[in-house]
Amino acid sequence: ASACNSYVWNGNTYTSTGTYSYTTTNSVGCDSVATLNLTIKRSSTSSQIASACNSYTWNGSSYTSSGTYSYTTTNAVGCDSIATLNLTIKSSTASSQTASACNSYVWNGNTYTSTGTYSYTTTNSVGCDSVATLNLTIKRSSTSSQTASACNSYTWNGSSYTSSGTYSYTTTNAVGCDSIATLNLTIKSSSASNTNVTECNYQTPYLWNGTNYNTTGIYTKYFTNAVGCDSAALLNLTINACNITLNLKFFLEGFYIGLGKMQSTLSDLEIVASLNETDSIEVLLWSSLNLNNLSPDFQMKGILHSDGTISLSFPAVSYGNSYYIVVKHRNSIETWSALPIVFSSGFINYDFTTGYNKAYNDGINNPMRNMGGGVYAIYSGDINQDGGVDISDMQLTENDVSNFAFGYNASDCQGDGGTDISDMQIIENNGGFFIFYARPY
Repeated sequence: ASACNSYVWNGNTYTSTGTYSYTTTNSVGCDSVATLNLTIKRSSTSSQIASACNSYTWNGSSYTSSGTYSYTTTNAVGCDSIATLNLTIKSSTASSQTASACNSYVWNGNTYTSTGTYSYTTTNSVGCDSVATLNLTIKRSSTSSQTASACNSYTWNGSSYTSSGTYSYTTTNAVGCDSIATLNLTIKSSSASNTNVTECNYQTPYLWNGTNYNTTGIYTKYFTNAVGCDSAALLNLTINACNITLNLKFFLEGFYIGLGKMQSTLSDLEIVASLNETDSIEVLLWSSLNLNNLSPDFQMKGILHSDGTISLSFPAVSYGNSYYIVVKHRNSIETWSALPIVFSSGFINYDFTTGYNKAYNDGINNPMRNMGGGVYAIYSGDINQDGGVDISDMQLTENDVSNFAFGYNASDCQGDGGTDISDMQIIENNGGFFIFYARPY
């Protein structure tokens, strides 16, 4: 016989392989000996310890909980084979998160730029999978660009810019991300000019940028410059009441030595230090409206140069009016201009030397002496300044001749410093023609 682990025979249990006998009495009362050739086969056992994540499959069965499990089968000798499993089930873990980001999102070392669901698997504290899930929304930043130009400054998004350049401004767009605005700015400059002008009243009106100005003041006009910005032009105008300069030319008959020159009496007699000074003269301005007045409108003294020129300055109020020009000298005939002269500018020029028609003519005598060569001079010889050349002037001169007078004397008609027969000849000649001053009244 064979058995697994033990065998019961004739009331006895046998656990080992061997030959066993059993004696009893047979039916005839004799011994009956039974012999057992026994083979004992052994069952087998096994045990294992296992751990797994979430589930464990063992001998065709799946286990999801920790515990001790057994499995019986037949071993090689046909006996039971009992396997024991000491099982530990560990659990995986999972997590989920929702996130939103602008443009990109970094999660577990990875960068994501698109909306979607992403997972990341790692190992948890018990060595099982830990699966993290990311529900990601990617929102986009926005950009804009503009080009602008302005004069002097430009205000953009609350800031003022005064220089050309590229500027940016960051705010939040509708989805909560950056909105970056870029400004390409060109700043152009306004320009200004400042003109300072001083004019005389007789030079008015002053024309500036198409407008006439007559009074002192600060005036401004606005234009557009080459870059399209304001160009402010400022005029600082000063109108002064300027004197009028009267430039005269005339010769004294007795002093004239030819070739457009006269004696430099004042210089020669060392009355003045400067050269080429002939004599002191007086110039009067007489308005044609005031000829009956006893006094002229203006009266000025000055020094006549040997070339016949003199410049005198008359008050600004003379501007715009007409005047006869009257020349008076200490031993010459008072001589008037032929007509009133309009004082219409700052410089009035009048030349008596070019012709009879430059002096007032009463029709009795030629108004000036013809010196030849196209040169004319005012008559000399009115020593006592009574308006004519006559015997009384001759008597004064004869007295000085008798006294051998020398120096600055009215009887010196030639201006050479001495009173002599040549001075008397001038008086005699002009007296013979009854030379007398001619006035327009």
